[in-house]
Amino acid sequence: MDLNTTRVASRLSLLRSIVRMSQAIKSLSLTNVDIPRVSESQWIQMFEFEAVLSITALTTKLAQSEKHFLGAYRCLILGLTLNALRSEKSTVAHSGSS
Repeated sequence: MDLNTTRVASRLSLLRSIVRMSQAIKSLSLTNVDIPRVSESQWIQMFEFEAVLSITALTTKLAQSEKHFLGAYRCLILGLTLNALRSEKSTVAHSGSS
């Protein structure tokens, strides 16, 4: 089953790629004037968006791809998602400032 069929999942994939390459993009933007600079606060926002989209990925993927078979799992999936969003432990993949 292709789990990247939703618009939410495709945006997460694009954002995750940018976050993963953040150090390389930062280094390249220092040496190449044609690449727009992204401030540290904008990077942090990207890391936070990626973390929230990652937490909600299971909910959005299953809800949009499995129409009739989620009845029993709905409460479990929503509960896990809500607990993860409320958690004090963040899953933000912040690569540190450079």
